[in-house]
Amino acid sequence: MDDLTFPFSIYRRIVQGHDLHFGYWTENTASLEEAQKNLTTLMLERVHGESLRVLDIGCGFGSFAHELALRGHTVTALAPEPAMIRYAQEHFAHPHIRFLCETFEGRDASWWKPEAYDLVVFFESSQYFPSLAELFESCRVLLRPQGRILLCDEMIADESTAHETAVKPKRLYEIALAEAGFKIRFHKSVGAQTAPTCSAVLERLQAHPACEGLDGLVAGWQKQKAMHEGGAWGYEILEAEKDDYRILACPEKDDPELVNLFLQIFSTSRSLEHWRWKYRTCPFGRNAVAVCRDLEGNAVANFSGYYVPVEDTETGKEEAVLQVGDTMTHPQVRHVGFGKTSLLVRTARYFFARYCENQVPFVYGFNTGNIQKMGKLFLGYRPVYPLDEYTLTLDRLAPSPWNTLRYTCRILRAFGPEHDRLYERAKKAYGRFLVSRKSRYLNWRFADPDKTYTLAEIRRRFGGPVAYMVAEKKGEGAVLGDFFVDPDHPYALERGVHWLGRTLGVQTVSLWLSRTPSWLTAHLAHLGFHRQPEPQGLWFVYVPFQSPLEVEDMEQFFFTRADSDLF
Repeated sequence: MDDLTFPFSIYRRIVQGHDLHFGYWTENTASLEEAQKNLTTLMLERVHGESLRVLDIGCGFGSFAHELALRGHTVTALAPEPAMIRYAQEHFAHPHIRFLCETFEGRDASWWKPEAYDLVVFFESSQYFPSLAELFESCRVLLRPQGRILLCDEMIADESTAHETAVKPKRLYEIALAEAGFKIRFHKSVGAQTAPTCSAVLERLQAHPACEGLDGLVAGWQKQKAMHEGGAWGYEILEAEKDDYRILACPEKDDPELVNLFLQIFSTSRSLEHWRWKYRTCPFGRNAVAVCRDLEGNAVANFSGYYVPVEDTETGKEEAVLQVGDTMTHPQVRHVGFGKTSLLVRTARYFFARYCENQVPFVYGFNTGNIQKMGKLFLGYRPVYPLDEYTLTLDRLAPSPWNTLRYTCRILRAFGPEHDRLYERAKKAYGRFLVSRKSRYLNWRFADPDKTYTLAEIRRRFGGPVAYMVAEKKGEGAVLGDFFVDPDHPYALERGVHWLGRTLGVQTVSLWLSRTPSWLTAHLAHLGFHRQPEPQGLWFVYVPFQSPLEVEDMEQFFFTRADSDLF
């Protein structure tokens, strides 16, 4: 014990067992040592199979390796501290354990053999590796097919604290495991049960005789306690299996492959120019594209989103959020996995970890029953309500002579400062949340190279714009994808719809509209629009990340069809 280096020499004195890790506390847990045994038991419960070949990286004093050996497994246990290895050999020698004083980086070492292990264990050691990506890639080399990683560790929930510690954000584990070709089979957050460890350790440290370095150790644990009790840090148990698929961020050079995948799956084409407009040129954020690849490198699944600026009109704060765009899985791999291990769910979870968590307040989209059910079960989707579609036969609409005189209509080539002012004076009448309909966004949104939109504005005859509309002609009808009207001039909408119908030569107009604002839905009814459920059964859904938004909050989100990628 005397030759152990600091701080392990201190920990060995204050703990009556042989463990260096956190404990798992229940109502009946009486001591730190009992809590540590509880956590050991939880980890052992995740070791499946018989006579496994195990690599224990960062084995500490060797107690977990010994538990594995007692259960019939063969263990290679590594630690970089010579005194630790001597301690382990003295207290936990076993015919089925090799204790080696080596680091994990030594690829020329005797224990480094490709596909030599069934299980790699990190018992609170993963945080000390600077690159999780390199760590898990090495594990992939060492593990047999379907081999597993089992780890437990502190992880960061609030990433504003990441610069202060070697502890890493939880989402980085999910990203690195997916990119290295592992699927997560088990994940349990136990931060509430492990947090009391900090108080127990502090109590014993403060009772320890004064020695060099003790004050700094106490200060460190006090900070750790504050992080755990405040929710900034947590504690996770993860089990991941080596798999035949990797999930990665998709670089722009691979866009043609995803466009071709879309054609294969949906038998309809989207141009490469459209894909890049949507995901690579948006002025509010770019490149939120995740792709799942098989071992040959073929793209087999995709989950993508594009950024839109959403304003909270109560606070005036504008933030970029992600609107879910293209999601797809090749039919040949839809049988792979089930539920949370299906390729689409795994790709979506990677997307959320890489692009959403601690980065955007929420993600929203519009989907149908089956996708929505999957999203609720495995992705945290929160349904808000089913969509409504409004339709109007134009021969029922006859603007009054007064409206014809009061308002003029014209085709727009682009939006500008006048439309920014329209948005600013009218936005609070539309609910708490809405996509910020300023010219910078509108000019990007309606520049889709695969579409031919008609942009129009309605102006007071002797004044500025009081409304705008964006439509697309579809056969004998027109889809009114977006519109925005000054609530002081609701009949400008009547004038504009009538004029647009004649300009496009159509008989009907259809549109989507959120259930807020009520004054606008009532006005559409007054104008003769017929309201019915959206034909595909689409729902408005969202997933909160940085914002604690409830369904009741999102009911105050104004949207039109143009706030989806279906227009």
